[in-house]
Amino acid sequence: MKKHLLTCAFALLLVGFGTLNAQAQVLQPVTEKAPAPTIIAQPVRPILISPVGNCSNVVAAGCVGNCGAPSTTSFVVSGAFFQSFCLQNDQSSLCANTGAYAYVYRNGTLIAQGDITAVGSTINFWAFAGNTITVTVQTYGINNGIQCIWLGELYYSVKN
Repeated sequence: MKKHLLTCAFALLLVGFGTLNAQAQVLQPVTEKAPAPTIIAQPVRPILISPVGNCSNVVAAGCVGNCGAPSTTSFVVSGAFFQSFCLQNDQSSLCANTGAYAYVYRNGTLIAQGDITAVGSTINFWAFAGNTITVTVQTYGINNGIQCIWLGELYYSVKN
């Protein structure tokens, strides 16, 4: 009986090692190249910083559309050490097949951008005294099938 138990135990031991050996796998290096990732360009989102105050003092203004496109206006920040500003679409009669996009530069570096087609659209930004702020607003076509005879105009302002 002891001999039979030892044989069974030895057989189980061998089977156990066989099972372990059968389950062990040697990892082989991958020879196939993985597909290159697809990079999808995303539009730059506007940098929005909550303005201090109510942005009611107009420091610059412009018009785009029938009054000219693109429109660029610049000013040097004066007064307080730090100020916040609002670029806002004040009034628009642009045709429904035309939008407006704004770019804000501080000392030549793009700091904010966004679509200001809708009346009341606002892009908030800040600057220090002595910084030169340049705002460029341009129109763009909207592919919606609408035909217009007159482009219209969009009036914008920069306030602090």
